[in-house]
Amino acid sequence: MARLRRRLRSPELAEETVPHVLSESTRANIEKMAEEFAREMMADPAYREKLREAVKELARECARELQDFSDGLARRRKARERRAQRT
Repeated sequence: MARLRRRLRSPELAEETVPHVLSESTRANIEKMAEEFAREMMADPAYREKLREAVKELARECARELQDFSDGLARRRKARERRAQRT
């Protein structure tokens, strides 16, 4: 009876673990390919320059948005102060 139970559990166990093992194997292969691709791209001077330009532009955009946010906070603070002085 115990042998029968073990035989029945083995296929169930296999069905439960195979997808996990395959997904981990696939994930590891994708990571390896991505790392290799990144190394190859970073070795290309033209790509590095375009990447540098894109990062600088994004940094400028972030700085502008932060400044706009800060300006909005300052305007709201001044408006609150003016209202508080009136009352």
